[in-house]
Amino acid sequence: MQKNKTMMIGTIPKLPAQYAAWIMPLLLSGLMSATISMFNLWKNLGMIDGFFSKWFSIWLFS
Repeated sequence: MQKNKTMMIGTIPKLPAQYAAWIMPLLLSGLMSATISMFNLWKNLGMIDGFFSKWFSIWLFS
């Protein structure tokens, strides 16, 4: 008899609790740095041509 695994979305399994202590902060810090770098670029330069490619390079640098 198979044990039912808890799925998050479709066939993607939920994150095991033992990894949640370091994966969630890693994801949240990445999201926070992406948001802050995007807002900072937009505030300083506005919506320029190639905004998202410029933002992505700035985000990777930060």
